[in-house]
Amino acid sequence: MSEENLRILIEFFGAVLVAFMTYFFTRSHYERKRRDELADREFNRRLSAKDKKIADAQDYLNAYLELTRTITRIELGMVTSGDTDTYEAEVNKIPDLTNNLTANRMISIMQLGDSELQGLNIQLMLLARQEYENLCDLLSAMKREDTVDKNAILERISEFSGKTGVVITKIQVRLNTLAEKM
Repeated sequence: MSEENLRILIEFFGAVLVAFMTYFFTRSHYERKRRDELADREFNRRLSAKDKKIADAQDYLNAYLELTRTITRIELGMVTSGDTDTYEAEVNKIPDLTNNLTANRMISIMQLGDSELQGLNIQLMLLARQEYENLCDLLSAMKREDTVDKNAILERISEFSGKTGVVITKIQVRLNTLAEKM
């Protein structure tokens, strides 16, 4: 084989090797880029889903806040004014407010998978339920014109407001912490 043929053969194999390496590295680069893009999309999808769950939990919390404020406002109004007729219609509307707190909305808390948050939610539900029962009892007692200890009721309302305020604040802090963890 002549030197000229050898040189052409070396150049040919060199060109084939360069073409193969270019193809291999380019393909490897695009595959890695594609994998990274898919991973980013998946991460953003999960992030978006978690953001939605936290927003749903926040809406749920706001509905509970509205419920507790309504209960407190009605109780204070009945105790201070002695008027049950005006407030009876509002007491009867409370079940409509609780429709915002249905199982579908409560699931947003459960889906976050945070046991502390779930425990706080149970505390809030129990507090609101108990105070609603107290409100109904107060309404019944006042309609029967039973003697009610206004100071004891005002103290109970204050205690309820304080406890629910603490629980709602803890839930809000926990939701913020979960949102930051993403």
